[in-house]
Amino acid sequence: MAGRVLIVDDEKNIRRTLEMIHQNAGWDTRAAEDVNEALAVLSDESFDLVYMDLSMPGRDGIEGLAEIKKRLPDQMVVILTGQGSIERAVEAVKLGAFDFLEKDCGKEKILLTSRNAFERRALARENIMLKKK
Repeated sequence: MAGRVLIVDDEKNIRRTLEMIHQNAGWDTRAAEDVNEALAVLSDESFDLVYMDLSMPGRDGIEGLAEIKKRLPDQMVVILTGQGSIERAVEAVKLGAFDFLEKDCGKEKILLTSRNAFERRALARENIMLKKK
């Protein structure tokens, strides 16, 4: 299943690691350093999934999630954090995040989350097409 992933994180090593994980799985990736850059990229390109860091200078991941959902309500977004917090996870899910993961959750969890998001997105598209018929 082909997919496009946008990775938003202020840490270059995290961006690169997530890019490599997804590229090795055969998916196209793009990276952004912050929320503003991510919003600019999303205005020009479409992605199946966005991974967004919770804690970044300037606008944080929750603010980014809220803005993405306002502009692109169907966009799948996974929030990543280095310091997990139940309250922040609940807030992210209420705003429409597909999932909330800790950065050190491991490659397999990231790949599983991405596959699940791509599958859900494909099913939603298929549902729309069937309703149109």
